[in-house]
Amino acid sequence: MAIRLLIDNADHHGLVDYTRYLAAPDRTPAVLRDEMNLPARLDFVLMPADLEFRAPSRSAYVRLEGLAESLPPGGPRVPGPLFTGFVTHEPEVEFLGVANGQPVYGFHYQATSEEYLLNVKRLGPLPPFLNQTAGQILRFLVEHLLPGRFDTTAVAEGARIPVFRVDPEAAWSDVARELAERSGYYYRVLDRKVIFQPIGDAGADVVVDERDPRFRPDALEIQPVGNAIQNDVTVFGAVEPQAFVQEHFVGDGFTSKFLLSAPVFGAESARLLADDFTGDSLDPTRWQETDPGNHIQLFEGRLNVTGGSGTLGETTLLARQMVELAGELEIIHGEFEFVRPSQGILGGLYDSAALAAANCLVGFDVAPMPDATRLRARVRGVVQPLEVITQANHHYVLVTRLSADQPFRVQQSFASSDGTRGGSELAARVQVTLEVRDLDLADPTLPAVTVLYAAALDDLPAVALYAPINSADLHLAVNFLQIARPVQARLVTQKPGEPPRTRRLGFGIAGQDATITSDPNQNQWALEFYPDTIPETGERITLYYREAGRARARVRDAASIAREAALAGDDGVRAAVLRDLTPMPRTSAEAEAAALAYLSDHTAPRYEGRYTTWSDFTEQFPRSGRLVEVRNESRYPTFRALVRKVSSEFRELVHERILHTLEFGQPSRIEQMLRRLVPAPELLQPEEPVALPAVDVAELEGRFVPESAGVTLAGVAPTHYLIDMGAPPPAQGIFEVRRSDQGWSSQTSDGSTQNLLATASTQTFVVPRSARRHVFFIRPVLPDGTTSRYSSIVGIHYPLVPPAPEAVVVEFGLDARRKPIITIRVTIGEENLQDVDRVELRDGDNTTVLARWTFGQLQLEDDAYHATLVLDNSTALLREKIVFAYTQNTLGEYSAPTSGTGAQPEPAKPQLTPGNSVGQIVEIRLDRSPAEIQQTQIQVADAATGFDEPEQDVTFDGQPEKFSFVAPRSGDWMFRARRRDALGWTPWSNEPQGQIPAQLLVFSVRFFRARELDPSIGAAVNAQNLLPNSDFFLPGISGQEGTAAPRYYGLVNAAPDGSEMSYLPATNEVEWRAGVSLAQANPGLQSRLSNLGRLLNPGEPLTLSAALRHTGTAVFPHPVRYALRSSADPTFALSGEIAAGTITAAYQWYSVTFLLPADRPVPADLSVEITVGIEAGQSLASALRCDKLVLNRGHRPAAFSFAPWDILALPWNSSAQAYDLPETIVASTPRSADAGGAGRLMGTGTEDLDPDFTERYHRLVV
Repeated sequence: MAIRLLIDNADHHGLVDYTRYLAAPDRTPAVLRDEMNLPARLDFVLMPADLEFRAPSRSAYVRLEGLAESLPPGGPRVPGPLFTGFVTHEPEVEFLGVANGQPVYGFHYQATSEEYLLNVKRLGPLPPFLNQTAGQILRFLVEHLLPGRFDTTAVAEGARIPVFRVDPEAAWSDVARELAERSGYYYRVLDRKVIFQPIGDAGADVVVDERDPRFRPDALEIQPVGNAIQNDVTVFGAVEPQAFVQEHFVGDGFTSKFLLSAPVFGAESARLLADDFTGDSLDPTRWQETDPGNHIQLFEGRLNVTGGSGTLGETTLLARQMVELAGELEIIHGEFEFVRPSQGILGGLYDSAALAAANCLVGFDVAPMPDATRLRARVRGVVQPLEVITQANHHYVLVTRLSADQPFRVQQSFASSDGTRGGSELAARVQVTLEVRDLDLADPTLPAVTVLYAAALDDLPAVALYAPINSADLHLAVNFLQIARPVQARLVTQKPGEPPRTRRLGFGIAGQDATITSDPNQNQWALEFYPDTIPETGERITLYYREAGRARARVRDAASIAREAALAGDDGVRAAVLRDLTPMPRTSAEAEAAALAYLSDHTAPRYEGRYTTWSDFTEQFPRSGRLVEVRNESRYPTFRALVRKVSSEFRELVHERILHTLEFGQPSRIEQMLRRLVPAPELLQPEEPVALPAVDVAELEGRFVPESAGVTLAGVAPTHYLIDMGAPPPAQGIFEVRRSDQGWSSQTSDGSTQNLLATASTQTFVVPRSARRHVFFIRPVLPDGTTSRYSSIVGIHYPLVPPAPEAVVVEFGLDARRKPIITIRVTIGEENLQDVDRVELRDGDNTTVLARWTFGQLQLEDDAYHATLVLDNSTALLREKIVFAYTQNTLGEYSAPTSGTGAQPEPAKPQLTPGNSVGQIVEIRLDRSPAEIQQTQIQVADAATGFDEPEQDVTFDGQPEKFSFVAPRSGDWMFRARRRDALGWTPWSNEPQGQIPAQLLVFSVRFFRARELDPSIGAAVNAQNLLPNSDFFLPGISGQEGTAAPRYYGLVNAAPDGSEMSYLPATNEVEWRAGVSLAQANPGLQSRLSNLGRLLNPGEPLTLSAALRHTGTAVFPHPVRYALRSSADPTFALSGEIAAGTITAAYQWYSVTFLLPADRPVPADLSVEITVGIEAGQSLASALRCDKLVLNRGHRPAAFSFAPWDILALPWNSSAQAYDLPETIVASTPRSADAGGAGRLMGTGTEDLDPDFTERYHRLVV
């Protein structure tokens, strides 16, 4: 017997031959249905032919085999069983006919191939498979469901799939079918062996050729597939990374959101692998553990490693997932506690499953020390020099960061009937950083971060194996592990004067600095910092990312178009659009591969059909998944087709005569794709801005030159930027710089000149800087127009060089304490502020910085912004100042300077002229300076001795108009004066000052004898004024006598606000104002001295003199009253009157002599009073002014020697509301008790040296 049916009913009898029970093959044959990438089915009918028949049970194992070696030459060669599987249903009882008058029944069975065992197992939740080949995934799933059951040595690798997610409720055969279709493979499970091989790996072993004598034309059915030809196909894929973008910003200290020029690819983050080690055992779906010594264990939520064999690669923990070294990748290997000195490799990425040190691409080398462990980077198998030495009570977080310029490095594969397209691995430059965070458990909030390695590598493979633990002798515990794909962008900032540093992008997790946000309504993307990470002023910000855009490709077959055009007489284009492919193309390059795969099956007429033949005419047992060539040129062109299904009817068992029916056509997945076709005659979709240009299949290779991913902003100048492309342009090529991403040159046309900014044939070149926001699009271009697929975009959001300040004003002045200051005011127009971040003021050397102001410190006033600096000039006493003001932008660039100059000229020295002199009293007048004079110094000297020994040296506040000197003897008296403003003294009046000559004023005074007194011209020898302000009045002090009255005096019967009478500070006079209705009668002036009476004695004569004038043209119409009064004793009052009509318009002395009562003591608070006699409600027609007020002992008027208190400031007595004369001067007892001395004031005028008044004075002016 050649064909045998064996069944094992699991009843300990093993395989039992059921061939004799098969129903008559010629009437009810067994049928084997083999459909590609589906479980095979065997239908057969058993008849209970004898008493030994035992109906097979459900799940019985079925084996159908043929003994090919017993057949004659030329028969089918069957290398093994034809079918193995399991009975999957209870049998159906089928009426077969009548034998010997009795009905005959058969049992109809259906068996399914051996993947039935895999299908009945639930896959359950599984982590996604990353960067695994289809064969790796299939082998894992087989072992995961039924460990050791199946032989998987015939499972080829198939396509590498970047991400493959398994539906936990899917059947194993469904997953196997998807993997096979993505790879262009077929799968089969036969005789405990899983087969996974490329479509067409062997011939169909069936000849369908009308020239062959075995050809049966009646057994061939062919049908053309409707709409068979597509020769212009557009494929749309997922969002892809397109242009290489780098954006440059600069911080201002408060801006947190920076708008981007393009949408960001990969703005979301993803976690690829994570384990917190909290389970009872390691998850076998995540980890492959090699641990013969049982050194790797889970305990209390941590992974513990307690040693090793001493050799790397023998005690390991290996992730089942491959890691694609693409885009941005962050691997946190965990927080490690080193229990003892250790040896091994932690967090290693390897290029081989043999986890030897030489195969370690990147990892942390762990080496023992006497009492610690040394951590170093290992790169390409070589240990690097930088190190971290572990300490007790410290934990260490190990982190690897990878930043590749390619977001995908493994292309997806797209299958067709004649093979697959895509699937290649892309080279990339990968920035590698290995970092150790040292956590001191005493203060873990501030870890010390050490970067063990940071460099760019060009030779790393596309994928790597990840082994967090590779122990030679590790002794440690680790609490978590995570591989994450963060935001696919790289952020670098650089503070002024510091090196650049990489910042973390994320979504608010601790340690992250910024995130990428988007506003879908505005289609606006932004880089946004968190409140505690806002860049400071001048901090440069660079964001590297890829622009997000739709992956798309349009590919056509020119030869097919030409054929169609010749047939139909039109343009020959037969277009199709594919939008929903599986896998979805992630890039335009993958979309091109998908289009190529599609076109390979659709550019020629497609046929499907069936062919029936006997096994006599086959070389081998035909199987699905093979290719068959159909040659029937009398009806159709020759074509190749895929055998999708084979139905084999076993008509003769002995001679293995089998009737095979082959169904051929496209793979089923391609047919599914056909159902998603969308006609696109114009190929212009609403979401696509422009139609895609079609590319012929013959032009795809070499259509693009590589993108310039290494472009950098190399320099910033006031008028241009320096761009470094990272490499020279391609041979004989150039770089084109454009304002927008269009108008590029191509192989068929020259580029547009409208948006062309520059071309460059060198690696570095300059582009203009003329705006605050520049976006440059750059591509390499060959002479034939070939360019890169995508642009490099450089977005520069820098301020312009700011304009210079509008004005700088320098002013000299005084502060509130009358100290010299220089005020500098810088003005910037509001319209010029956009580029201004700071204002800097420099000294006259244009180097020394006097002040800096930030924008927030500027003051808005009168539609302009101002910055003000006040300099103390009390030490330097400068009279001229020049300064330079600059504005500065956030980049630190300065404007042109604006200078400001200010000066305070030296005041003119005093000019002296003779005044009204009387007798021994010599008066000089001083001119008035317009400058603010603080002091005036006057010196009087005997001409014989000179100014080295002045007779009198007096310094006055302000500018006195007059000065009086009482000559003590005959002779020539010289006068000179000088002034001081806030900055210093002028020369003396007798010294030259610039063009002003020296001036010396000399008075010649001669004594002579006289027999009578002429009060109009003379005064007593040594007469001394008892009142302060003998020469001129001083301003009153606010809070004491008030500013309306002179110092040491108060107003009587007059408004205290100075509206009726007031002190005039410009001339040091007291004025009774004209034209003011007086509220009280007799307004006037009264001295405020608490102890004046202690200078006087009862019975003593006193003379009160006042220098008076009025502002009218005639005489003053009112009397002026002089009085001596006491507030403590109102009965003590003496008064006299200057009659109305006496006072003239020129200053004269007017005196009244009083005789103090001899019979009563003099009150200590005696005051001097001078008032105008006028009624309340009246007003003065002209103002009355008083220049001096003098009180002398005796009857001699207006004696001018100074009292001591004219030099010393008198203290204020707040309780008496008056000033106290010095206790060293006033008498403690009346003068009558101390004859000859009124207190301690000697020579007061009553001791006349000339009792007969015979001395007269006469003066001469030289």
